[in-house]
Amino acid sequence: MATSMCKLCSSKLSTLQTYLRRQVRLNARVSIALYSSGPTPEEEEVLLKPQKAVVESEDIIEKLRNVSRLRGNLYKRQHNLQPEIRTAYQRELRYKRRNYAKFGNESGFDPRKCWPTRSELREEIRLENEWEPTLENMMKNIERRKQADESKMAKRVETITKNMEKMEGWMKEYHQREQKRTEEVKERELKKKKLLDDAMAYFGYKVDPRDEKFKEMLEEKAKEEKRLAKQKKKETQTAKLMARIQAEAQRKDS
Repeated sequence: MATSMCKLCSSKLSTLQTYLRRQVRLNARVSIALYSSGPTPEEEEVLLKPQKAVVESEDIIEKLRNVSRLRGNLYKRQHNLQPEIRTAYQRELRYKRRNYAKFGNESGFDPRKCWPTRSELREEIRLENEWEPTLENMMKNIERRKQADESKMAKRVETITKNMEKMEGWMKEYHQREQKRTEEVKERELKKKKLLDDAMAYFGYKVDPRDEKFKEMLEEKAKEEKRLAKQKKKETQTAKLMARIQAEAQRKDS
């Protein structure tokens, strides 16, 4: 494919070269006629036509030479040519400075504007002080970070020492929590077993805890326990009231 394209371009190029030679000869003949006898308006028109054809032919040759098929500024960038100003970014000062650094006076840019402004110089000085400190400042920063690291390590050691002193008490509390959690689990298991036994005694057969009958039995049992608790509370209050009355009667008798 590449070989066929090269052959096609070579044949077109040779054809255009032959055409250009003929146009040059024609221009020479017209020039001789022009200076020998004085041109007429018709002859001038004839004279200008070949020149335009030569220019158009050169443009065609340049297009054929562009095997990359790049257009506009992409082609100029590839061949280190000055690009056309098309976008707002290309109108910025930094782009024009860079363009002048690459193409020089051909860019048409005033080189005096390449020097930074006062605000730009202040910004450069600020950035230099921030990112490129002097050796003295660097040594101070290193010493400051070293002291901060030492202080941080000292606090860490102090915290670890205090925690180690509290370790025994924490372990004791942990074991107590674990023992309490184990007892709660056992208590829940015993309560569940007792409920299953009560359900079996109530229904006369083994009941699945997910069964609706089992849930109804639990509701009834909860109501019964609530009633008994309320009754026990009432009896306790009654007993306290009777004790208070007896104590008051004994105090009056005495």
